[in-house]
Amino acid sequence: MSEPCPIMEQFTLGDEPPVDQVMGHLNMLMAGGVTDFNNYLRLTRATREEKIAMNEYVGRTVMLLNGGFTQSEVGVVYPIESLWTRFTPKPLKVWDGFFTDPDVTGWDTLAGGAPEAVMVEQTFRNSSRFMFNNRWEYSYLDSKAIIDAVAENGELVHGDLRWKAIVLPAVSTLPAEAWVRLGQFVESGGLLIALELLPENSESSFPDRAVQKRFKALFGSHEKAIYIENWTPVILGEALSAHMEKSVLLEDETLPLRIAHRNIEGKEVFYIINDSEETVTTEISLKVNRKFEEWDPATGEVRTVTNSPEIELLPFHGKIYRSR
Repeated sequence: MSEPCPIMEQFTLGDEPPVDQVMGHLNMLMAGGVTDFNNYLRLTRATREEKIAMNEYVGRTVMLLNGGFTQSEVGVVYPIESLWTRFTPKPLKVWDGFFTDPDVTGWDTLAGGAPEAVMVEQTFRNSSRFMFNNRWEYSYLDSKAIIDAVAENGELVHGDLRWKAIVLPAVSTLPAEAWVRLGQFVESGGLLIALELLPENSESSFPDRAVQKRFKALFGSHEKAIYIENWTPVILGEALSAHMEKSVLLEDETLPLRIAHRNIEGKEVFYIINDSEETVTTEISLKVNRKFEEWDPATGEVRTVTNSPEIELLPFHGKIYRSR
């Protein structure tokens, strides 16, 4: 469930965003798994017809995406333990309810903490944004998810979920059992990418010499263990591309298309979004070699396509591809 609320836009713009930008926001929420909305939007800049069209679009999209589970092959570790070890409160310069500290990017980011903590938060945030913007479908994992998973044949397996790559965004601290599982994952053939920080601490030892020794050896000798000390989106993208293939490929990889890939009742389902104000026409290639149904939630139209169809997406418009 999500609560779309335009309070910040009303403060900064004096009104709600245009209806197409609202749709872009709702697209991202639905791609992330939201199926229910507690709506604070009044859609003050939309006509009656546009309001009806938006509700039909959202209703059809949610109906088609409801249920199932993600097919993401990349897991991103939520670095909360690492943040705990680095956060110390600091005075924060505030004026009229807004932060003026140059090290703080906005009201919704980590505020009033040491630069070491801000670095962890920003690495997590920015690496996630990079993968969303570049169509690397990913899931967030906490330490319990890692501990409860099993490493087998180059994958970290948790129920129906299977990850071929695990990204550690400034993760220096995890329970010892989680570090053990990640070591097993690499040794089974899985891809482990550490950004900014190397494994250092467990829940009981600061630092944990056994953890440091094991992962220093892994990152120093194993081709599937990659440490990027000063990470950039380009370097992270190259590391992933060298070992994996995206589930959706484009003629032009710079196009502003985003995706969600799910398995729903045995069907491969792709939600493909145009995250821009311009119409996009391109040929896509879906990694699943099957025939698909293309569902257009804006019109209700359905057509049969191959796994390499040419598609047209209007501004902030999404279509759903479901295997037959």
